[in-house]
Amino acid sequence: MTSTIALQRGRDERFTFVLFGDDGTELLRGLPCFSRNQAQRSAENTLRCLTTEKRVFLHQLHGQHYFVVHDDHNEMIARSPHMLGPLAATEILAEAREVAPRVVFEGAKDPH
Repeated sequence: MTSTIALQRGRDERFTFVLFGDDGTELLRGLPCFSRNQAQRSAENTLRCLTTEKRVFLHQLHGQHYFVVHDDHNEMIARSPHMLGPLAATEILAEAREVAPRVVFEGAKDPH
């Protein structure tokens, strides 16, 4: 299976992106955007920022571990799913960084 970024429309009519690994596992989810084009630009920015150490932060909340990606303005633009341990979060981050250069976008064109 190929790593993909899916642009999805939520119940609130806003768009978000989801980065899936080679095996279909969700690695990262963007914050909601008002248009498909904004979500695509956010995904592209996230892929770029993933490779910059000072843009990725590991966190823990109620025993769950996750990481977030910040943009050049130090604002959060994406976050990983919650995991049970710091090693799992680190492994998901490493996988996201590995697949980022070869990811394929799905649903990237706005029909309007």
